[in-house]
Amino acid sequence: MSINGYWLGLLYRSGVNGKTMSRYPARGIADWLLMWAQSNEAPISNHKLQQLLYYAQGRFLGDTGNPVFEDEIEAWPQGPVVRSVYRAFKKYGTTAIDADDQVGDDFTWSEYSDVEEHLVRVWNFYAPYEEWVLRKMIYHDPLWKEAFKRDPKCRIISKEKMRECFSGRR
Repeated sequence: MSINGYWLGLLYRSGVNGKTMSRYPARGIADWLLMWAQSNEAPISNHKLQQLLYYAQGRFLGDTGNPVFEDEIEAWPQGPVVRSVYRAFKKYGTTAIDADDQVGDDFTWSEYSDVEEHLVRVWNFYAPYEEWVLRKMIYHDPLWKEAFKRDPKCRIISKEKMRECFSGRR
């Protein structure tokens, strides 16, 4: 990991001015999911990556009360989207993202050891589903529906509402 990555990771884990912050940037969690997909020989598209990020965030909020990443999740017509991650992989369209090409050489599994168990659980539960099945699940999710019905300029899915909704799910 680069020195800048080290300090960014430390900042995300410790917080600023007493405010609890997420553990990682969304792109870091996306990189972990891409590398995990590659290690399991399971191609993953940008759309499915977005779905997995949604469930990773929701489940982590529900289990710990804290976000696993700070980036906002928006309700787009095709489902939940972390805008910065979507843009990073937009060029792949509906095809599988090439993890070797997109994940930096400084990626290490050990950097994510404190959330690995959580991410593996999310992967094991949601990744076996086809994208269209996950999309149907999300379209029936009250969080996404509520956010999508609001003003198109502000369709943020609230972390507080995610925490409340996912806290009872198993």
